[in-house]
Amino acid sequence: MENAFKEIGDISGLNVFDAGPEGFVSRYLAERIGDGRIIGVNIWLEAYGKVRERVGDALMSKVVFIKDDMQHIDYLKDNFFDLVVSYDTLISIESQTPGGTFPILRQFHRILKHNGRFLTIEILPSDEVKPVDEAQELELKLREILDQIRPSGIAYMPRQLSEILKRIGFAEPHWKIVSQGEWLSPSEATEMIEGARNLANKRIQDEKERENILGQLNELAYQAKKGGLRTLPYYALYARKP
Repeated sequence: MENAFKEIGDISGLNVFDAGPEGFVSRYLAERIGDGRIIGVNIWLEAYGKVRERVGDALMSKVVFIKDDMQHIDYLKDNFFDLVVSYDTLISIESQTPGGTFPILRQFHRILKHNGRFLTIEILPSDEVKPVDEAQELELKLREILDQIRPSGIAYMPRQLSEILKRIGFAEPHWKIVSQGEWLSPSEATEMIEGARNLANKRIQDEKERENILGQLNELAYQAKKGGLRTLPYYALYARKP
C-alpha cells in the first residue's frame, strides 16, 4: 500500500470511492482520510464482515459500505469523488458480473471529479510470473486449482489495462511494480486453502472430481505449512480524469 500510494500523496479530506472493498484498502484509507469520506461498494454482502474486522470499530465511522453491483451506481453523483481506488478487484469482475468491466470503469470515470485520480492495484497474469521462491510456486498452484473450482478471473497486463482506460476517457495512464509478492504466514495460507476446500465442497458435484481437487489441496496445505504462500507480484496503475 505504501508503495502504491506514494504517488497519490496526502488524502486527508478527500472523497474516496473504495471499489469492491474487503478491508485492506479500507483500513489504509480510514487511517489517513481525516475528515474526508470513504464509500465502498461490493456486490458480495459477506465482504462487509471482512471490512469491519480489518478496519476495526474505532475507524468504521469513516466508512460507508453499500452492497450493490458497481455497474448500477447511478445514484452516486457525477464528478463527486477525488479518488477511486480498486484493489485486487478488476481481476474478478468478469467472473462475478460477466461483461461488467467496461460499464464499471465507465462508472468510475463518471463519478470522478475533473482531474480526479484513479488507482488500481492488481496482480500480474500468472503466465507472466517467474516464481521467486517455493512459496510463490505454491501460490501459482493454488490459483490453478481455484480455476478448476470457479470461473477464472482476468488478470490484465498493465499496458492492456492502460489502453482500456484510454478508450473510456482516462488520461495519462502509467504504472509501476509495487510488490514482488507479499508473504502469507502458514496460518494465513491454511485459512486460504480452507476457503478453497469449502468452495470445492459447495460447487463440485461430481464426487471423483471433488475428491481429486480436495487431494490436491491437502497436498498443497502440507507443503504450505513449512513456508506459507507468497502472492503474485502486484502493480499499481494510475490514471486521471481530464
